Amino acid sequence: MSKQQWILCPVCGNKTRTMIQEDTEIRNFPIYCYFRMLRHAYTSNLLSKGAAPKDVQELLGHADVSTTMNI
Repeated sequence: MSKQQWILCPVCGNKTRTMIQEDTEIRNFPIYCYFRMLRHAYTSNLLSKGAAPKDVQELLGHADVSTTMNI
């Protein structure tokens, strides 16, 4: 599994959340960075750059493309 897919993997979410939380604390980010915020930002960016919704749906592990498009 590529690093990009690992970051978005629902099964790996807890480990990823912990890593994000630790990194934001180390870097003294002014706001807490939630895993969901990154996932939505990544999805929005992919779609705005012309990625096919079906490809993004599969990457995110959504059962239905309407879930992907409801960001």
